[in-house]
Amino acid sequence: MRKMSGAIALVLAVIAVPALAEADQSFQGAGEQTTLDCDGGSIEIEGASNELVVTGDCTSLTVNGAGNRIQVAMAPGGRIIVEGASNRVRWSAPAGKKALIRSTGAGNQFARIN
Repeated sequence: MRKMSGAIALVLAVIAVPALAEADQSFQGAGEQTTLDCDGGSIEIEGASNELVVTGDCTSLTVNGAGNRIQVAMAPGGRIIVEGASNRVRWSAPAGKKALIRSTGAGNQFARIN
């Protein structure tokens, strides 16, 4: 009976651990110019020297790279996370709402555009 109780506890512990969050959309590239759509979800961008417009009220934007120029429409309470150097993120959000911004690296710039 004890072995069975231990097995049940192990199964319950595994079920209780939340899965790691993954981005709904992703983009990888270098020197690209394009428009992407978050569609109300999250997006992860990896690369360098990209010029991107991201629409669709993102709940989360994660950027890993250098020299990217990104314009993004954020959902209320959305998060912008940038790791790298010399990235520029211009963001918009509904009136009175702010994005949570976290930056790791040198020379990253952020500007609200509405």
